[in-house]
Amino acid sequence: MEEKRKINLIERYIGKGRRTSITAKNIAILMNVSERQVRQYIEDARISGVIIINKQDGKGYYLPDDKDKEYLQDLKQQRLQTLKRAQSLLAQVKHIEEELYRISGSHAKM
Repeated sequence: MEEKRKINLIERYIGKGRRTSITAKNIAILMNVSERQVRQYIEDARISGVIIINKQDGKGYYLPDDKDKEYLQDLKQQRLQTLKRAQSLLAQVKHIEEELYRISGSHAKM
């Protein structure tokens, strides 16, 4: 599916503000795709610059609303959550590189 179309579909089902939270399962039903595809579409949208909040509380995803009093808190929390995920991924890469070095004597070139 074309990138822009995926982002438009995601933004159509994810509303602004906490009160509009929707789960990946419900988005998948509405879009007639798998939850895995929904998560990939959300990731693609985020990479393209769409800020999508997920508080990891089971209530789902929503777009931050700059009119909400929680706007700044939502952005800070999402930033921290994303940084933690990035640190975890980088730690995994480090271990893979160590293993590549161990077995080949040098870092494998991509």
